[in-house]
Amino acid sequence: MHVDAPSAQGVVHMSAQIAIDPEAFATTRAIGRAALWFASSVLVVTALIDLAFIPFTGRVDIVAAVAALVIMGLSIAAALSRRTLRPALCWTGVAAVALFGYASIVSNVSVVFPGPTPSSDYALLSMPTLAILLCGVSLRSVRDALIVGTTAFVLGHGLVLVAAALQGMPLAVDVPVVTSWIGLALLVIAFWHARGVTSRGATVMGTAGRDEIASATAGRFSGAAAEWLRETVLEDLRALAATEPGPLGPDRVAAIRRHLADLDDIGPILEESTLAAVTPAVAMPAMLLEIRQRAEQRGVRVALAGQLSAVAELSSPVSRRLQSVIDDCLDNVARHSGLDEAEVAVMDGESEVSVMVSDAGAGFDLDRVDVDGPGGLRSRLLERLTDAGGSVQIWARPGAGTAIFLTVRVRS
Repeated sequence: MHVDAPSAQGVVHMSAQIAIDPEAFATTRAIGRAALWFASSVLVVTALIDLAFIPFTGRVDIVAAVAALVIMGLSIAAALSRRTLRPALCWTGVAAVALFGYASIVSNVSVVFPGPTPSSDYALLSMPTLAILLCGVSLRSVRDALIVGTTAFVLGHGLVLVAAALQGMPLAVDVPVVTSWIGLALLVIAFWHARGVTSRGATVMGTAGRDEIASATAGRFSGAAAEWLRETVLEDLRALAATEPGPLGPDRVAAIRRHLADLDDIGPILEESTLAAVTPAVAMPAMLLEIRQRAEQRGVRVALAGQLSAVAELSSPVSRRLQSVIDDCLDNVARHSGLDEAEVAVMDGESEVSVMVSDAGAGFDLDRVDVDGPGGLRSRLLERLTDAGGSVQIWARPGAGTAIFLTVRVRS
């Protein structure tokens, strides 16, 4: 039977490609890059001004202060690249310690330099303190962002005051730093409020998309049902009209009975097929949620795609093995790809389920890396999938990323 429904399929495809960012992945990345650019600019300008004082003061220890600024900049970059609270806090603490070392040297130079002694809100102390306030802006939780930002403010501004006091510099509240901290906190709150509005809009759009998929699927199956009626029941009626009066042959009777029985099943088939098309867009198997959650704890953001509900058909032993292998693949992404994002795509076959874990990171040369030898990546993964009738294929290219294709039987 031929069902002509290209337009319906096109509509469904368009609905699935609506560009939304309910998890704010793209936005937080953009904010993180902007914050890193601003912090780097501030620290570079501060370092250049500091170095310019060496000929006038004769203090070569200013070079150590500039080195502290470099450590501070690297720590801020590391904090901005993290997506969870604890690593971001740790790197913020390292940046604060580096700021304290820098402030101690600069305060000492400022106190002994001829002329009026500046107070602790001196520009060369204020500028790097502004940079450290940005450590938490790229976190995806408003609570975590505020915690890291407040920690950066308390440690940064507080340690600068301590360093200034130890060197005998007059103390003063750094108004630009205080107002910047308040402004950043309000900005974070406003951003995440807007994210909540976006998420609610995405939910509405997702519901509309599922309704559209259901409608298009119902249209396709209705067309199929109409075609089936034309080729069976109506053909039977035409044959009956052309038959001479008298008893029907046994073959004709059997065909009519079979077609009438099939006709009773058209409604349930239509309803079941429509639900099957919609359910994968709604249900998220617990296994995939756990995989995504553990990957995010390692700093890897996972995009899920394909026929996700297929993994729910796996037996418990097979599901556990596959989950362990996918976790290992994502751990490999976290350690070697140089990126913080990957994709897990699921494909459903008649007797097997396939999963592709891919990233667009550093990749590697398959001719130089022995993936099939003892302890090699493919050997390590295949060892856990052998009992599940599994197979592993690996594609990789330097600079173009890595793709690992896993296949397991539906039932072990």
